[in-house]
Amino acid sequence: MTVRVSAPSRLHLGFTRMNEEVRPWAGIGLAVSEPRTVVVGSHERTGIICTGGRREEARSYAETVFNSLEVNDGIRLDVLQAPPKHVGLGSTTQLALSVGTAVLSAYGKAIEVKRLALSLGRGRRSWIGIGSFEGGGFILDMGADRETGYHEYRRFTFPVDWCIVLAYREDRGNVDERTENVILDRLTYDPGIADRLERIVTERMIPGILEKDISSFGVSLSEVQRIVGSVFSPYQGGVITPQSSSVCHAMERRGLVGVGQSSWGSAVYGFTDDSELAESVKDVISRFFPEFRVSVVRADNRGAVIEEGFERDRCEQL
Repeated sequence: MTVRVSAPSRLHLGFTRMNEEVRPWAGIGLAVSEPRTVVVGSHERTGIICTGGRREEARSYAETVFNSLEVNDGIRLDVLQAPPKHVGLGSTTQLALSVGTAVLSAYGKAIEVKRLALSLGRGRRSWIGIGSFEGGGFILDMGADRETGYHEYRRFTFPVDWCIVLAYREDRGNVDERTENVILDRLTYDPGIADRLERIVTERMIPGILEKDISSFGVSLSEVQRIVGSVFSPYQGGVITPQSSSVCHAMERRGLVGVGQSSWGSAVYGFTDDSELAESVKDVISRFFPEFRVSVVRADNRGAVIEEGFERDRCEQL
């Protein structure tokens, strides 16, 4: 069988809890329509063949899953699209889950996303990317079970008529995973900050989403970003990383709300319910910050799309 897996990117909007004893690593995030990770998998006579972008990473994930199947033939994987890594889009988790899903689906095997994620070394802290893959939408990650490593999370349908101006540098991430782990292992919030963040999210941000009140959502998200960014500022050079702060200021000056940084950057975003304004801001940022890739995207409320019976000949057309 040939299968095509198309997964959304994710924006990590902030941790609401970090190293706390009970349910650590809670947070919030959003699945977005673009850029996508797209992988096509199919049977091969023998061995593992990987083509396309980030193929060495793809091969390592494929080997982990394929070797657990105990089958005699092989697998071919074509990575048709793969966003850059370490820019705040969650692309490594999406690549791992897309490759693993393609391998399992090609052999008609059942897929349990949370088990697949842990087997591939994903979800050590945040499960925003796992939730985005599994069903999309706005993700409320309620933190880890210290014994199993599993996170409990909830997904909320996000208004698709809200535009998101997304900007990131393809050539430059901020912090790689090894450095991130060193920093996060020593970080925690001062007393009261986690409770304050959770009140903002549950009392104002999520009601803003459910009631489609972009002003309430935007104000609450900006407040979360200021609080979280201040904790991380010693490690990233400010509430927003220096490489992206000017872009955020430009978004705010031109009327976007909920402006902030995804994970460590360089990806930044701003929201509006005015599509003409979104396109105007995109054009301005493209003109004055040519090193950034800028687009207008929407929320993705589906998660990964798995298309079985995909015709391999169509790969050349994509």
